[in-house]
Formats: sequence, C-alpha cells, structure tokens
Amino acid sequence: MSDLLELEGLHVAYGDRLAVPGASLTVGAGESVGLVGPSGSGKSTLVAAALGLLPGEARVDGGTARFRGEDLLAASPGRLRALRGAQIGYVTQDAMRALNPTMRAGRQVAEAMTVHGASPPRAAERLGELLALVGLAAEHADAYPHELSGGQRQRIALAAAIANEPDLLVADEPTTGLDVVVQRRLLDLLSGLRERMGLALLLISHDERVVARLCDRVQRLGPWGQPPSPVQPVRPAAPRAGRGDAPAYENPHASAYGGSHPPATAAPLLELRGVSATYRRRAGRGRAVPALREVDLTLRRGEIVGLVGRSGAGKSTLALLALGLIAPSAGEVRIEGRPLAALGRRARRQQRSRMHLIFQDAYDALPERLTVQRVLAEPLVIQGRRPDREGLADALARAGLRPAEAFLGRTAAELSGGERQRLALARAIAARPQLVVADEPTSMLDPDLRIELIDGMRAARDRDGTTFLFITHDLVLARRVCDRLVVLAEGRVVEHGPVEQVLATPCAPETRTLLEAAL
Repeated sequence: MSDLLELEGLHVAYGDRLAVPGASLTVGAGESVGLVGPSGSGKSTLVAAALGLLPGEARVDGGTARFRGEDLLAASPGRLRALRGAQIGYVTQDAMRALNPTMRAGRQVAEAMTVHGASPPRAAERLGELLALVGLAAEHADAYPHELSGGQRQRIALAAAIANEPDLLVADEPTTGLDVVVQRRLLDLLSGLRERMGLALLLISHDERVVARLCDRVQRLGPWGQPPSPVQPVRPAAPRAGRGDAPAYENPHASAYGGSHPPATAAPLLELRGVSATYRRRAGRGRAVPALREVDLTLRRGEIVGLVGRSGAGKSTLALLALGLIAPSAGEVRIEGRPLAALGRRARRQQRSRMHLIFQDAYDALPERLTVQRVLAEPLVIQGRRPDREGLADALARAGLRPAEAFLGRTAAELSGGERQRLALARAIAARPQLVVADEPTSMLDPDLRIELIDGMRAARDRDGTTFLFITHDLVLARRVCDRLVVLAEGRVVEHGPVEQVLATPCAPETRTLLEAAL
C-alpha cells in the first residue's frame, strides 16, 4: 500500500511551549487511521502543521510532512490551497468558523467545487446529492449558517469537504455537537464513502469507540508536550452490555427515582409556561419555521435538569428563551415567580447578572487575545465586583484546568477546543450565578475530562446552590449529572421525569431512538 500522507518527527511549538514533540504518522491509500489523545494533546495542531493551517504564534521546529511524496512544509500557500479541498478534504473541529456567515449554505458547498474547476451548472447539480449524503434536506441550501443548528453546520462543512471526491479526508472531531442518531449516520456515511470512493481517512477524535468503528490503525498522543506512543492496530470496542451501559457514568447521587437533590418541594427558579418560538428566514419575508411548540418546563433551585434531543429539536432556542435573550412568540417565561417580560430595564439587567450561558461553540464564545485571567474576570468586572486571583484560579481548577496558575497568563488562542470549553465553565462558576444554561459543554472533551467537568458542575450546585439547565446529546453522561431529564423532538417535550426512570423505562419513541443510537 502506497502512503498518501507521511508525517515524520514533527515538532510544533507555541512560543516557548512544545505542543507536539516529534510525532510520526502515515496514512495509506484507502486506509483509515485514527489520531487520538486527551484534550490539549496536540491532535489538531499536528494536522494543522501538515496542512499549513497553524496560527501565527505557532511554528514547526522540525520534522517532515509529505503528501504523495511532495514536501508540504516547503509548499507555497497557493499550492497548499490547491491541495486542500481537491485532493485533501478537511473538516475542522469548529464548523461555524469553517463557514462564511454572509453566504447561504448551498452556495458555500457549491463554491468548494467551482474554485477547483467545476462549472456552476455541475456544482448546482451535485449540490442536492451532497446534501442528501450528509442527511440534510434540499431547503437547507437556502439557509445561512446562523439559521442552522450546530450539527447541521457540521454536516454542511462535511458536504463541502467531500464535494471534490478527495483522495484523503481529514476529519477533526466530526461528531462533535451531533446528536447520537446523526453521529451514527455520519459514521456510517464515512464508512460508505471509504468503500465507494476508495477514500483514505485520518480521523481525529477523543472517542475511542468512534475510532474503533472506522479505523484500521491508531496513533495516540500523550498529554501536552509528552512524546506520542507508537502507531498501533485498533482494538475493537468492547461490546456494550445493555442500554445506557457505562459504569463510569453512573450517577453517584441518584436514588431509585432519579437525583436525590434537590427536594421536590424546592421553590421554582425558572418556569416556561406554554412557550412557543418561531423563526422566519431572510428578515421576516420567508416561511415561518416553528422552533418550539407550547413547551412547559420548571427548574427548581439547586436542580440540574438535562435537556436532550436531536440537532434542530429546539434545545438552543429554549436556552435563549430561558435567559430572556429572545422573546417567545407565545407563552410566558417566569423567573422567581415574576414574568421576565414584565421586568423593567434595571431589574432585567440585575436578573441577567445572576444568569450565565455556556455556549455550544467554545471558539466564538471566548475573546482569543485576552488572557485567561481577563476572560474569567470580565463578568465580575461588568457586575461591579472585584476579581480575586485566588478565586479565579480555584474556578479553573474546579473546571479541570490544572495547574491553574499556569493557565492564567495564557491567551484563549493558545488553548485547545477542550481547554476552551473548560475555561467557559470556569468563567460561569467564578461568578457564582443562580442559573447556568450549559449548551453542550462537554462536546469537545475526552471521557475522563467529561466526568471531571460534570463533577465540577455538581460541586458548584452543592456549594453555591446553582441551578443548571444541561443541554446534551450524551444520554449516559446526562445519567451521571442530572436530576431530571427532558426530551425534545421537533420543538415539543415528548418525555420528562427523573433521569433514572426515563432511561430505564422510556415511553416516547424518540427517547428509545436516542438510546438505541447511543454509541
């Protein structure tokens, strides 16, 4: 088997910090290779170095990178652009940044073909086929990226990456942000593309079950700055014993009827009563799209409620409504018993200072040029509070960023996707709000760090009485952290109840589908 991609002894550094200390990797024609390692181990950095996509503060200090024998490190920017997209397809971890916010999704997929020589009629003809391949309807071609869910944006990015039938597809965490049903379909799609097109695949992931399903060999990177292990054959994933089986994710706080804290008599903090939300495409002139339909939801003080559902089910819309960032088209949002819409400007501002949103997209949520210390301190300064360095370091440690002092002086641009997500949680708990809405806060983390982060959420709840609305695609993770579970489908609540009860005896077909598709 001839090698398409050959990386040998690559050293990559950010300033005086060594990110990748001498990694080597080969991907043969038609082969599938997994690149795994904990958050911050340099997986994305290694591939970015080979493809000429390193940020300005990073540099390659040694080693070689070749594609079909051609020296990638010596190639001109123009030559690298010609290779990327035509012979090398690349799906980045951050789908929103991969898309132009001012262009409709279909035009961006078509442009991936026309810039490499396809005629506009041919690109338009192939567009529908590509959207169908990645599980999107033809109408999504007319949507702008902000009108799509995170999972839908990732599928648009994948459609653009495979548009020219490249020889090698580099997929950086392609299932991040996708619900379990779409994850399964996407992995089946990638497997089918390999067979049909003879496509080689380099799959970057922290999920070894995903790698075991798709890859022939695996390269493991160690924690930041540690040498990588030798390339090894993939070991098949151990079969699951049954629905929701994941011993490490058992809820240590749950009783037979779900979470044991808080008591059912705790006062409501947030109430959604018959709430609906509708969007219109193209500034109100397009077709009305219902996002939520008559949703009822109550969060009690000190409770962690899980909100699950497929991409596009309305989870993020519900989060924005809960925080008063958008207004419902029908129904009412109440906070501490008072209608949110009835609050005056000053009262609403005070109320929002006691709420915090952890965004799904950790890249766009954090200002890249600010130091970690300033990112953490900013919400406190806005609220007129004096940040305490010791308290900020404690928030970092509780979010899993250790040693905390080593992170305070770094910028967000120097952090991996997983480290950024942990910083987003640290920023939330540092302010000790009443309510935290966490939108997929663990999607970029490896399993060990997921557990560490959600245990940090529980610690914040137990110490400060913080209420969490935890939006996730991961049902077994929800089992560990949540007291109750709410299942959304097409904008409606189809099932809710104590987490153990919902997962052990699901009633709604949607809940059963999500459980059966869980990896």
